Amino acid sequence: MLDTNLAIKLALWLWENAAAALFGAAVVWITGRGIHRLKSAVKTSHASLLRSLRALTRRFELRERRWIRKYRFDSVWIDREVSRGHTSQIIFLLWFGLWIIAMGLKESFLITDAPLARSPIAAMVSAVPMYLFEIAWIRYSGRAAKLINYRQKVRIWRWH
Repeated sequence: MLDTNLAIKLALWLWENAAAALFGAAVVWITGRGIHRLKSAVKTSHASLLRSLRALTRRFELRERRWIRKYRFDSVWIDREVSRGHTSQIIFLLWFGLWIIAMGLKESFLITDAPLARSPIAAMVSAVPMYLFEIAWIRYSGRAAKLINYRQKVRIWRWH
């Protein structure tokens, strides 16, 4: 004969697993419908998305060309961009050196009282300004290089 307690446990187990299976199937079906709708929306808006990306890149290029035209013969502005780049580089290198010292040079020296070596989060947070100065250094140096290159091209074309 079948034990009633075992039959109840079996029925509950079937009910829970069937509910989980039905819930999983419903989630998969809803996700599939959502993906299908997303694909159809992407197909219809793909051309407009490409147009907007092209317009955005053209706008950036136009802004850069206007900026070059505005400052191409301004020697003071070019010198200022160069000095901003060099200043950002010096601050970046100083911050990097201090950061390495604060990390304790774990691989080179055994300094157990290093404040940043104990906490990886503090080490990452303290490195953020260093990377910001690196980005500023790259940006200002790149801007100065663009101005100098354009100015040299224009001078060669204009006076020779």
